[in-house]
Parts: sequence; C-alpha cells; structure tokens
Amino acid sequence: MDKVLDGGLYEGLYEGLYGIGAISSLGKTTFALQIADYIAQYDKKPVLYFALEMGTYELMTKSISQLTFENAQGEPTLAQWTRSLLKGKWKQRYNKDQYDNVMQSFKEYGDFYSDVIIHDGSEARPTIYDISNTVNSYVARTGNKPVVIIDYLQILKPTNERGTDKANVTTSIKH
Repeated sequence: MDKVLDGGLYEGLYEGLYGIGAISSLGKTTFALQIADYIAQYDKKPVLYFALEMGTYELMTKSISQLTFENAQGEPTLAQWTRSLLKGKWKQRYNKDQYDNVMQSFKEYGDFYSDVIIHDGSEARPTIYDISNTVNSYVARTGNKPVVIIDYLQILKPTNERGTDKANVTTSIKH
C-alpha cells in the first residue's frame, strides 16, 4: 500500500483524507480494521474507529482472527475464522495447537488493543459533529492526535434531515 500511495498515508487536512469504496461484502471493514490495527501495533499511534454497522466485540474478534492467520505461518488449520471465534466454546473444540495459536493471538492483541478505540453505533448513530466532538475531546484529554476511521460515512446520522444523501456526505467530508 505504501508503494501505491507514494509513501503511505499522509497527515494533514486534505492529504490525510482517504476513502475506501467497493460493492457490499467485499472486505472494506476488514481492510480498514487491518489498517487501524497496523497503525496501533507498529506505528504506536492511537486510532479512533467509528463503526456504524458492526459492534465492538465483532470487530475485536476480526482482529484476533487476523492475528491467528498471521501466527499460523501457512498452516491453514491453525488460522481461525471470526465466526469460529464468535461461536463460543472454542476452548473445547480446538486442538492444542489451535488453542495455543488463539491464546497467542489474544496476547498479541492485548499489546495494542487499547490504542484502537472503537466507538460503535449500537446506541445512537452519530453525526459528523458528534464524531468531531469525540475526537476533540480525546485530543484535549490525551494530547495525542489520533487517526480517525469512519466505517461507514454514508450511514452517519444526517446533519440536515432535508438534505440529499450526497449533500450530507459532502458536509461530513468537509467537516
């Protein structure tokens, strides 16, 4: 990705705004979450992840599933799908190697998960102003400027109930 983006993601008002678009169920959320995890794990920067479709637990489980894949080192039976982890009772279903891989992945996730702060839209769908206030509050409280990911922009609560979808998305992007 760094090569395609001529050096990676950039900071700044306009050069740091990126959009990911594709048809439904193509992996946009998984991709954005992998970017968030990478930034937190390797760049040691905080990420505020605003998830409007998935809950916090499901997103965390996606991250752990990804780590089981990385830790499997090419052994396909060791990598675990998100659904497999979500079903529960996995401790009883997995063999020792699978169990050890999952536990190692939990440990690794624990080393950086506090820097990926997930805000899910399960209670109330936020507006772009709500997100802006959350980010500003975080910066004031911690002194750190986070990377902000909004998943996904089109289902933010509209800032103008009478505005078109396009107008509301444009307002959100400009803010």
